[in-house]
Amino acid sequence: KRKSDNPSEWVLVFDTETTTDASQKLRFGTYQVRKGEGLLETGIFYDPDTLSKAEQKTLKEYAERQSLTLHTVSDFIEEIFFAIGYKYRASIVGLNLPFDISRLAIDHAPARTNKRNKIMQGGFTFKLSKHSYQPRIQIKHVSSRDSFIQFAATMGQRTNKGDRKKQRWQPVRRGFFIDIKTLAAALTSTSHSLASLAKALGVEAQKYETAEHGDTLTPEYITYALQDTQVTWECFHKLKELYASHGLNKTSAHKIHSEASLGKAYLREMEISPWKNLQPDFSPE
Repeated sequence: KRKSDNPSEWVLVFDTETTTDASQKLRFGTYQVRKGEGLLETGIFYDPDTLSKAEQKTLKEYAERQSLTLHTVSDFIEEIFFAIGYKYRASIVGLNLPFDISRLAIDHAPARTNKRNKIMQGGFTFKLSKHSYQPRIQIKHVSSRDSFIQFAATMGQRTNKGDRKKQRWQPVRRGFFIDIKTLAAALTSTSHSLASLAKALGVEAQKYETAEHGDTLTPEYITYALQDTQVTWECFHKLKELYASHGLNKTSAHKIHSEASLGKAYLREMEISPWKNLQPDFSPE
């Protein structure tokens, strides 16, 4: 496999909390950076344009008491999301990732497609960074529990001059986005919320209940949000173990979108080629 087809051992898990009005603007979010199973950093990021000064103070004091990293959303995007998720080739994990990614966006547009990127036709491109060298993210909804998510090609030349002379081209880094709602549905044939998935998988951390959505920020609500990220991580870890039990070494988990793609992964493992590849001249009619 090409290096670009496989994620590294890094994992970025994140979740967002929003306003409860129609705009659903980002208020703050929580994240974990892991390497393998080891936890390297737990942190909080927030939008200073949405939170009041008093709420920002609450976040800062909470982060200091709990020894957590605190970022503005723009710093989180540059120093964590792109640095870990893109540069370090991490698995980017969440539940309902399209929504969370859209909350980080500063602009959007229809996704650009070409002959090699037809899969995103009809989708959207989200701009997260003001820097043009950072890739945008393309998302196309397929169903209520599945979306295609990938980094768009970056601007400028990806391949250095020496490799270009040798006709060795660096492929586009599409990233490794894993929505645990999608992976769980493919592996269990059941749609889940975070709470029901945690119970079904029997993970140690369980989702907290709260009635504070949209209210003035409190330490208790921050704890609730951090718990969501921990539950997401534990569910992802359990699902990864479940997927590994299938023995599908030729297909990474981020490529599993449904029960059908799981079946295709089995055919790929058995080296059974699609008939269209074997009979390319067969008339579609």
